[in-house]
Amino acid sequence: MKQAFLGFAIGFAALAGVAVPASAQASLQALGTTFDFGYGVSRDASTVVGLNLGTSAGFKWDAVNGYVAIGGTPIQIRVSGDGSRISGSEVFGGFSTAAYWTGGAWTSIGGLGGSSGTDVSSAWGISDDGQTIVGLGWINAGSAHAFRWTQSGGIVDLGSSGASSRANAVSGDGTIVGGWDDSPINGTRRPAYWTTPGAPIVLSANPGAVEGASYDGKVLVGSIGQKVMRWTQQNGPYSLGSFLPSDQASSADVDDLGTTLVGYSGPFGPISVRRAVIWRPGLGMVKLQDLLTAQGVNTTGWTLWSAIGCSGDGNTIAGYASTPTGAKAFVAKLATGPGAGTQYCTAKTNSLGCTPVIVSTGLASASAGSGFTIGAADVLNNKSGLFFYGINGQQAGSFQGGTLCIKPPIKRTSIQGSGGSAAPTADCTGTYGIDFNAYIATGTDPNLVAGQSVDGQFWSRDPGFTAPNNTGLTAGIHFVIQP
Repeated sequence: MKQAFLGFAIGFAALAGVAVPASAQASLQALGTTFDFGYGVSRDASTVVGLNLGTSAGFKWDAVNGYVAIGGTPIQIRVSGDGSRISGSEVFGGFSTAAYWTGGAWTSIGGLGGSSGTDVSSAWGISDDGQTIVGLGWINAGSAHAFRWTQSGGIVDLGSSGASSRANAVSGDGTIVGGWDDSPINGTRRPAYWTTPGAPIVLSANPGAVEGASYDGKVLVGSIGQKVMRWTQQNGPYSLGSFLPSDQASSADVDDLGTTLVGYSGPFGPISVRRAVIWRPGLGMVKLQDLLTAQGVNTTGWTLWSAIGCSGDGNTIAGYASTPTGAKAFVAKLATGPGAGTQYCTAKTNSLGCTPVIVSTGLASASAGSGFTIGAADVLNNKSGLFFYGINGQQAGSFQGGTLCIKPPIKRTSIQGSGGSAAPTADCTGTYGIDFNAYIATGTDPNLVAGQSVDGQFWSRDPGFTAPNNTGLTAGIHFVIQP
């Protein structure tokens, strides 16, 4: 597998006595009182919102003000990017109506003209700037439609395919609305999205729903066929499965880039049989509790039932759990900082029009032996690829029709397959992954010591381009190896 970059000379200078920048450790915290469940996290990770299942009242929490009861009667509750506006429901004139909370009071956003009993509408999602809220509005006692409300235009019926529908989520920029649409033929609740009012774009005839959207709406997540779903424009909806093959599973939220999915997986039954899960490229689908334990968090006495919301960077996650002091909301923070890695540079759009993404999980460590995964998603399925890296800094050089993000000399790791959809399907469901701590532990490269800065990216085959540009490249990732 000889390619142009493999001809770079490989040579490194050892570092000694280098001060290692501090990385933030992972943490887990219970919030509120018994039966307070966490539902949403602001994009900036400052605010967690949720509701009490006993009283159906909302709450907000942040590190400065702590727990604050905000009332309302939300079925679902979400929060804007900076934590200043919260969407939910409140009773106005005896009717439960979609509303938003800001500055200590709830404000009604109205309904679609009908009601079912005392229910007029309910809010389920809010944009990053808080100017767009989406949800469900009753048309009459037996039928409801998805709606989009904006600060400037008021509430608008988004429509359906002929039966009922509901909007569960809106992209951070407010352009894409995701939810479900009932089949007018058999009543199946199907995953769907809207860009304009009218019949939605139905993603699949299989049962499911869209529950979350990336910031630009290019990645939608939720469930399909009772398994976790991830959708992109190029791939359409595809199943990421569940933690155990027999589980029912769904993703409830996704980060800005569409690379961190949080949700639940478990057998059919009460909340207590579910387990909170997280999916990232390279990591795959794992229990959130296991990931936190691996990152040094003491989870004795905890059972994380479901993860419902995450921050824009995917590192702060809220949900509900059995805690040492009862069933409560939780906020979990994954390890961050120089050891965790940051993305930089520009990825090469592949021959199918997909732009691959790169992400890392955990902390790079000279001594841990495992636990720092680097992964890539949205790459061509069933293609060979590898991770390569250097220690001499970053660049943005022209290379094989894309960008080389690393200054040579460059070192490569082992070849791996991307997997994804089975042949003959050609799409971008492929992923790559490497546990770089395990690679460090092999001793293959003696220069990978505490304090060393590393830059890397994934390279892959792309036969849709002519040689010598028949390759794929992710953006770069930068990290500093911790002790």
